[in-house]
Amino acid sequence: MDLTFPIYKVEGDPYEVGFQHGQLAKERIQKGLDIYRQAFLEMANIQWNKAIEKGRTFLPIIRDYDQEAIDEVRGIAEGPIV
Repeated sequence: MDLTFPIYKVEGDPYEVGFQHGQLAKERIQKGLDIYRQAFLEMANIQWNKAIEKGRTFLPIIRDYDQEAIDEVRGIAEGPIV
């Protein structure tokens, strides 16, 4: 496995930056999600859908603190879909 960190040149508003990042790093993002999915199950006995459900409860708090972070993460999530 390649442990070097790639450098991506992206620009735009937070959503666009996230979207570009999501497209450029989709394989790495998927691997990370796979690791988290397995870790939640093995270490906490929590199914992935339950972890997502719990995580969503923090969205309003994060949104109030930093809307741009939410926009960027949404872009990252939607980037690989295209």
